Amino acid sequence: MKGRRQPLTHRPPLAIVLAALLGATGFAATTAAADGGGHRVLPDVARALDHGPTPVIVTLRPPIAKSLDPEQRRTMVRRVTAASLDRARALERRGVLQRLRPFDLIPAFAAVLTADGLAPLLEDPDVIAIERDDVWPVSTAEGLDIIGADELWRSGITGEGTAVAIIDTGVDPFHPSLGGAAVPNQKIVRGLDTADGDDDPTDCFGHGTAVASIAVGGTHQWSPYKTFEGGVAPEARLLAYKAAPDGACSGLIESAVIAAIEDALLHREGPDWALAAISISAGGPPQPDTCDALDPAMAAVAKQANRLGITVVTSSGNDGDRAGISSPACLSGTLSVGSVWDTDPIPGAATFCLDGTCDRTCSDDGGFAGAMTCYTNAGPVLDVLAPSEYLKAAEAGGLTTAFGGTSGAAPYVAGAVALLRDLYPQATSAEIRARLVLKSRAVQAGDPQLVRPLIQVHRALDPSDLAVGETPIPVTTPGQPTVVRSTARVLDGGRVGGLRVWLRVAHSAPEVVSIVLRAPDGSTVILRESNSPDPNAEELSPRVIAGTYPVDLRPDESLGRLSGIERQGTWVLEAQAATGAPPVIDAWALHVEDEETVIEGSERFLIPIAARTPGADASLWRTHLQLVNPTARPMEVGLTTGPLSESAPRRTSLVVPAGHRVALSDAFHALGLNRGSSTLAVDAPRDVATAALIVAETTGVRQALPILEPDTAPQAVATHHLFF
Repeated sequence: MKGRRQPLTHRPPLAIVLAALLGATGFAATTAAADGGGHRVLPDVARALDHGPTPVIVTLRPPIAKSLDPEQRRTMVRRVTAASLDRARALERRGVLQRLRPFDLIPAFAAVLTADGLAPLLEDPDVIAIERDDVWPVSTAEGLDIIGADELWRSGITGEGTAVAIIDTGVDPFHPSLGGAAVPNQKIVRGLDTADGDDDPTDCFGHGTAVASIAVGGTHQWSPYKTFEGGVAPEARLLAYKAAPDGACSGLIESAVIAAIEDALLHREGPDWALAAISISAGGPPQPDTCDALDPAMAAVAKQANRLGITVVTSSGNDGDRAGISSPACLSGTLSVGSVWDTDPIPGAATFCLDGTCDRTCSDDGGFAGAMTCYTNAGPVLDVLAPSEYLKAAEAGGLTTAFGGTSGAAPYVAGAVALLRDLYPQATSAEIRARLVLKSRAVQAGDPQLVRPLIQVHRALDPSDLAVGETPIPVTTPGQPTVVRSTARVLDGGRVGGLRVWLRVAHSAPEVVSIVLRAPDGSTVILRESNSPDPNAEELSPRVIAGTYPVDLRPDESLGRLSGIERQGTWVLEAQAATGAPPVIDAWALHVEDEETVIEGSERFLIPIAARTPGADASLWRTHLQLVNPTARPMEVGLTTGPLSESAPRRTSLVVPAGHRVALSDAFHALGLNRGSSTLAVDAPRDVATAALIVAETTGVRQALPILEPDTAPQAVATHHLFF
């Protein structure tokens, strides 16, 4: 959280004054008290005004038709907000409102609000929300093979004909990988400073230059011995925005970010390129659920980008939080990104600060390439993972520097979006998101029950077995709760062999929500059954049910019920709440494999494991093993241990039901063993996803384990000791 400023004058606390103005007695955590006009003032605004003038964003009432293109929308916004802006300018002349800045594509404006200006501002009946204008702290070649981008390069897919907008601390346009000349140049087609209000996007901090090079940087030989291999989409163009003010360049101003997004949407096409993605590597404190109610203006402009087919990619943050992600990553209209290692970490050099004073730290000693970094903010609302540690990125002066954090992972995904749009120029933002999430590799995210997708862009090229949900439609029956339905059409024929369902469904009380999947032949599977509402739960902003069945969400009925049916036709997702308002289907998609593509036979994977194995400080370690079967048929998995200090090798097998996940809290216990450390051989069909985690029984410390090919067995036996 940002520090509170000292009061400039003595007055009653604004929270009390505001409650009196609005006829309210208090404030909810995410929604403010409302009067008959529907004003919503977020609580942190009232608290901040107690301590002096506060930068705010004011959202106005008139709704704007979603179907309008940006040019028509700008004209409409100017017309419907004219009266409110005239009233705001009158307050500016009185000195109670300062630095008024209208937006172009959303009915809102930014300003600095004084305590004396709040009451007259609320007299405008068209003011519906007042939020703080937050400051978001800013949070390659090595990782290209991890996400499969190198395979696309070899096929000539390099992002040509696309562009990525980087909203950050600016860029160094004179860096050879970013054009090597003043803006505009051969790489940068547009540049603005939306924080200081000029057309000079020169980097004031160095962060934005690195971020831009990871997404779209060109190859650069900066010494006889070292080369920058280029960004993920080296032929894509760049729109460069500086959203950090010169006087405080380590953080992006939210209103400047919104202005940059609007400018990018208004300049989304050039003579030989089209904007594919917008990348933002900054954010505020972690939020446990979707946070559209906390940042309504940013949420509105992100959804406007989505409607134009442009993906807004955001970093999840570096606080090490496993229950939430930063804003704007927590907005429903953004694609949030956490980070994994792109190389094995150097032992003793993988400790990270989780706050500004380094009072909180985490360590990835003993980690491995492809494992999630310990600092990544995660949780159910985190969309995908991408490489970050340790990256090679551009540095001002034509050099190359080490770079990391989730700030590096977000532009990896933005570049991946550009590669997909290179091949599929008409793909929508929802289609791109579904491909990256469903055609991915599962990575355990620090908890046996939390698995997040690591993007595999080469797998995402084939859309034939994907279907993306259409706009949901509420269906009302007298005396019954409203059912919200969304359809997705599978075009290719064949019979269902494997099935995964990715979704994001929001409701203030998720426990009362039921979700059903209906196949083209009328067959149904209950993905989620509703439970009794919690009478002690607070009514907050919508919380989200997010993830992929059956990878990280367990279906209440097996997806194997749909095995062998015809997959072509219309699939329906139905969501219903037993009490309260209807749920919101924010997004969903299907991955329906044809049964002929489900590969028979098995592969062997090796995992270093432990069973109550002693470690430092009297700790005891055990291994959690998780097996996921996304197909529509049961799969048999064999488990074999290597030599143990106390026992001979043992073998067993288990069956993973169709569409289910099996978690072994102690993998050795399944083999009838009590102590020891070894290598576990897992013989599983290729479609079964395998993940492992080692846990200290006494401290709860957790560490992901590498899954190795058989020819790496010597390393497996040696490496597992690092985790103790």
